[in-house]
Amino acid sequence: MAATLNRQFKNICVLSGFNYGKHKEFVEAAIDLGRRIAERKLHLVYRGGNRGLSKLVSEAAFVRGSQVLAKKIFICAHTANELLDLLQAYRLETNPMTLVLESLINDGNNSRSKKYKLDLTLRL
Repeated sequence: MAATLNRQFKNICVLSGFNYGKHKEFVEAAIDLGRRIAERKLHLVYRGGNRGLSKLVSEAAFVRGSQVLAKKIFICAHTANELLDLLQAYRLETNPMTLVLESLINDGNNSRSKKYKLDLTLRL
């Protein structure tokens, strides 16, 4: 009999829109998601804004005991290929809570490197 693999995730990332307008059901769903994240003892990563649905999720999870990480530094790219290149080029700094992404930018005749640092420190 084959052994059953027990794969349980510990972290979840929630990204959602800023404006939910008059849609009360979106607000209720966001708060319910935050409650359920806390019930399952998951850690939450969210965009870090001070409004919108992901803020509601984070507040509902946090007040019920979940660890919440607000990520305010984002990886931005103009094309899908540029985004994938940035993600594939990361390397860890000596501080395990900092992620460094390095991309090679080709400006016609010149190539240069650009680094992005992401602070992954958990702040409660």
